[in-house]
Amino acid sequence: MKLRNIFTALTAAALALVGCQQEEKFLDEVKVSQSMVALSIEGGSAEITVTAAAEWEFAGIPEWLTVSPTAGGAGETKVTFSAEAAEGNQEALLNLNCAGVTQIVNVIQMAAPAEVTLSTCAEVNNNGVDGKVYRVKGTCTSIANTQYGNWYLTDDTGTVYVYGTLYNGATQQFTKLGLEVGDIVTVEGPRKNYNGTIELVDVTVIEIEKSLIKLEKAIPAEPLPLEGGVATVLLTVKEGDFSVEIPEDAAWLTAGEPTNVGGLTCVELTAAANEGGARKTTVTFKTTVKGKEYIAMADVEQLGAIKAVTVAEFLEAAEGTALYEITGIVKNIANTTYGNFDLVDATGSVYVYGLTGNGAIGSNDKTFANLGINEGDVITIVGTRASYKETPQVGGTAYLKEHVVAAQPATIAEFLAAPVASDKWYKLTATIESIVKEEYGNVYLTDETGRVYAYGITSSKVAKNDKSFTSLGLAAGDKITIVGTRAQYASSSVEDQREQVGGPAYFVTKVEAAE
Repeated sequence: MKLRNIFTALTAAALALVGCQQEEKFLDEVKVSQSMVALSIEGGSAEITVTAAAEWEFAGIPEWLTVSPTAGGAGETKVTFSAEAAEGNQEALLNLNCAGVTQIVNVIQMAAPAEVTLSTCAEVNNNGVDGKVYRVKGTCTSIANTQYGNWYLTDDTGTVYVYGTLYNGATQQFTKLGLEVGDIVTVEGPRKNYNGTIELVDVTVIEIEKSLIKLEKAIPAEPLPLEGGVATVLLTVKEGDFSVEIPEDAAWLTAGEPTNVGGLTCVELTAAANEGGARKTTVTFKTTVKGKEYIAMADVEQLGAIKAVTVAEFLEAAEGTALYEITGIVKNIANTTYGNFDLVDATGSVYVYGLTGNGAIGSNDKTFANLGINEGDVITIVGTRASYKETPQVGGTAYLKEHVVAAQPATIAEFLAAPVASDKWYKLTATIESIVKEEYGNVYLTDETGRVYAYGITSSKVAKNDKSFTSLGLAAGDKITIVGTRAQYASSSVEDQREQVGGPAYFVTKVEAAE
């Protein structure tokens, strides 16, 4: 990432990156007391403990290595690795398979004690092997959980997530290490791919070099306003040449010269007015002492404008944090707990991956069931442009802005008994008896309770008939669901007056096709 170097001074400071919480998960399938086993070049044995939740078995055992036992059941099992004297160094990566997962055990026979070489974050993330032990050195840029020791380690090549940190071999003792954001840390542990997230699991800390920079206070903690604003950062200064770097693609943010406020270094980050969607960048704070850099990072966010778009315009938008407002018909509700459904307007259809009523973009709070939204209703939502396997969708999680039309299910008889009103919408499921005027979608509908005339059916909710009925491919005999108002055809002749579905009505779904 290209950076803009803002300033350099004989001072030092840091802003802690706000760490996102990750749901706790446990390695219940299989564990080993150590994933690297070293044997003497003269021959010998070594023992580890396998703790498994189900039946397990080693695979990939070379001829020079003896493993006993090679398989076992649930519980703890002592496993011995043995080898005869060898003329040269030998290495084997064994697959320990259990309950659909694989733990790799690295067995090395060599003249000198086995030592894990230093790897970069990029090597672990991009080219690493699950189960293999890696040693990585970098800066602690965020701590997500202090009970288990979950945090982010960053070097010049990227960031890797540490899930679990041991203290003298024990878990849940992270605080005893005294590790803080900004510290330079060397760790060693096995790699794991958890649903696409690369982790180093239950790492052993080899070395901690305390940071020379520390955050004292950041104001405000929430995103900066749409019209622009200032985030003030107060930092403790120890020593070194201090600098602030902002990514080149975040020209909307600038940093002022550092000042001294009550013995603390004060840095003001100023955001310009935002005419687009919500935006976010990461600011890097550095202090350099004798050529060594100590760093910390901060996420700076700013609220964005919400742009009203059609479904077609939304589908053409780029993925990101920008917010969009879309109005359409709810169709094909797939999940009533999280609120997953299709949103359809005259321009197209898009899948909404979760809708809540909390009025803010964020995690899904499962409030969809309380919103009273049914298929056929017209709603306005706010969400971000996202995708799943390259298929566009509304993400965020999105939230409900307005329940435009809440359609009341009714039979034709119930509909005809209702008073004439232009603001009350009804959902009718009936069979097309005949099509009177295909251009506008004027049809007669029947169900077991009666018969009614629909004065125009469109593909989506519109104020004026857009002649979209022909695009629906409907025919006499089709059973369909539509939403419309209780209307009346006015005529000077009482005989010519007709009760009808107005609106114009809009199409929801085809229930049954004509034979």
